[in-house]
Amino acid sequence: MLTACEELDYMPSAHAQALARGVSRVVLVDLSEFPHGILAADQARALGETLEQAGFIAVVAPPGWGSTDHTLLRGLAPLLVPFAVITVSPLPDAIARELTRLGVQRQIALAPPDRIDGWIGRSARTQVRHLREHGHTRIGYWLPADAHLSHFAQARLRAAQDEGARFGDVEVTALGAGDDAASIIAAVRAAGVTAVAAYNDETAFPVIAALHAAGIRIPDGVAVMGIDDHPLAAFAIPPLTTVAFGTSELTAMASVVSHLVDETPIPQTDPDDALPVVVERASV
Repeated sequence: MLTACEELDYMPSAHAQALARGVSRVVLVDLSEFPHGILAADQARALGETLEQAGFIAVVAPPGWGSTDHTLLRGLAPLLVPFAVITVSPLPDAIARELTRLGVQRQIALAPPDRIDGWIGRSARTQVRHLREHGHTRIGYWLPADAHLSHFAQARLRAAQDEGARFGDVEVTALGAGDDAASIIAAVRAAGVTAVAAYNDETAFPVIAALHAAGIRIPDGVAVMGIDDHPLAAFAIPPLTTVAFGTSELTAMASVVSHLVDETPIPQTDPDDALPVVVERASV
């Protein structure tokens, strides 16, 4: 029998297996709404590993596409017959009904509606407050060139500008995007800024390199600040001041797994648990 299966290249049917067991063990995790980066990648990997340790088969759509149409989820769900679907924010009603008709037994959202942009913006507001405390009132904002991050980058830029306007004495200017050193230096000089707040640490690294190449001292000439507390941030020259996060919606993994196993209610997260924290280093 096994030999015949091998010769025919037989693949078991997910539908048949689910019927035989009475329930599928597949969990589809769709993090496509969330911006990619090392923080999100670490959380996605940890969530997948936690699900696998609990006996589930985790299929993870990674962060980074900034998409709300859930194309991958909708394509995979009919093929895999998942027991559960985990998304960042609640699914639109039409998609939720579609999954219910397919037989998906649990639909879990890691964050309340409209939380993502607010969460993304908090870190940018923290940057502006911190730079102002260090005497910077002319701040440039440097963005990533990745089109998939455009929505999130604009959300951070708006939040930074709103925070500057709230103080009344801080001007936050959009400088540009990408990693071209000449463009970075030209934008910094044209805007006359004394500090650059970057979309994240990975966006800040080219800024630091460009300033070094132009002979501009950090932080005496121009301060630089990132977001995410990337593992390499401490090894930049000078070490990069950045924004890290407390416990967020994406770290409530044990609660999610408990809910999948025995329907234990998932506790409501406290928004203050995700408050950004400044990691002070030498670049500001």
